[in-house]
Amino acid sequence: MDGRRNLSERALSSFCVFLLKTMLDQIEFMSGLFQLENLAKRMDRYLQLERLDLSSRDRERLSRLLRAALVEGKIERGRAGEILGLSGTVARQIARLALREELLDSPSEKGPLSLVFSSKTMDTYFPKLYQDLLVERE
Repeated sequence: MDGRRNLSERALSSFCVFLLKTMLDQIEFMSGLFQLENLAKRMDRYLQLERLDLSSRDRERLSRLLRAALVEGKIERGRAGEILGLSGTVARQIARLALREELLDSPSEKGPLSLVFSSKTMDTYFPKLYQDLLVERE
């Protein structure tokens, strides 16, 4: 085109505005579903209500470790004791428990720990993300 129709600067500008508004709308929509500002509370709720098989002391320690991983992204294993306020041996046991329960993951035996969002925690961590929809049957 000669620049006065589909490929004009005004059409490009309009498209860019449309695209940016759509992106912002989707970011706001997904932010509402994830509700990241309350994720730490939902992680605690998972441990307190869904994991009654664990001792209350272990659930509290796991909660502190998970919160640190949430805030920091990755935790060096050596920092687990510092985060939990425990000796190295007990802190390593809690880190191993988190790995065994698939709450944290690590790329190697001595690598940093990071959060895991698995299918067993998704309903509690992100309750609005996967809602069961009623299906009408004929």
